[in-house]
Amino acid sequence: VKKYLKEDNPIEVQRHTAKALEYGILATDLEPNNPEIWFRRGNIYWEIKDVAQGAEEWSLKSYKKALELDPNNQLYRQKVEELTQ
Repeated sequence: VKKYLKEDNPIEVQRHTAKALEYGILATDLEPNNPEIWFRRGNIYWEIKDVAQGAEEWSLKSYKKALELDPNNQLYRQKVEELTQ
């Protein structure tokens, strides 16, 4: 996603962003108990937080879900702590 955010064509940025979100949501729908997929979905939202209203909140929700599914994962815990400070 980050690569496309630098492009000059806003339609391409929008198209690639929508696809990334679509695939992230689809992945968590297909494997709702997979913490790594929730974490990656959180990363997608985080990458677009400056251009999409509510993305930071959705990122935090996704990271929290990953941590809920794998409470011993230090990376997930660190992300949640960073965003809640």
